[in-house]
Order: sequence, then C-alpha cells, then structure tokens
Amino acid sequence: MLRVVTELVSSGEHVTAIVNPDSRHYERIGELGAQVMGVRVVSESVLRRAGIDTADDSALSARALVLLDADDVRNVHTALTARDMDPNLRIVIQMVNPRLGSQLHELLGDCVVISGPSLAAPAFVAGGWWPARPT
Repeated sequence: MLRVVTELVSSGEHVTAIVNPDSRHYERIGELGAQVMGVRVVSESVLRRAGIDTADDSALSARALVLLDADDVRNVHTALTARDMDPNLRIVIQMVNPRLGSQLHELLGDCVVISGPSLAAPAFVAGGWWPARPT
C-alpha cells in the first residue's frame, strides 16, 4: 500500500486513500502526500466523497480505484459498488484467492487483478532466493 501511494504521489497524481484508522499505515500514508479518509467500512457515500461518481466532472473526479485490502469479499463488494457508480473507472484489485480473481472480469469488465504472491514470486527468483530443499 505504501509503495503504491508513493509511486502515485511522486508521479504527480492526486491520491485519496481510504484507510481503516486502525491500520498501522494510517499516519504514514498522509505523510507521503495523500489525502487520507479514515473509515472502517467503505460505502457508496465514502466512495463519492473520494471522487468516484460519473455525475461529477470536476478536476478531483477519480480516474482509478486501487483496492489493496487483504479481504477478497470486501474488495469485490467495493469494486462492484464503484463500477455501478462509474462504469468507466479504472479498477485494480488485489485478490488472495486466484480462482475468484479469475472470475472478476465477468463481474467488473475491464479491470486488473493482482495477487501478492504472484507479484512477489518473480522477485524471489530474480534475487536468487529459494527455500533450501530438504536433504
């Protein structure tokens, strides 16, 4: 989450992060230059305050939504709500369950599904890290 916020802010994007106030990253995200909304449950009204809404053509209207919660069900629910609010919104969603992730294109249309383990595996291979084999 911190890496995504850092990259977006450093590339000049206006970033609004919706973060559980109990998150250990809550304060750090604000220090990185993102606007932070501390909420425990993401609802349609929260997404609207974050800039997701087709009726709003202002400069602060969201261009993309990145969902990085470790809870797949919560991510899917939020993505479906956001898609209903703005059919053209770009969505990147992290999924722990790869089988569920592979079915998201049917539900959401154009979206990018990422998986923590699948993103980390190439780095482990490139770095030469491999668990020792039992002898």
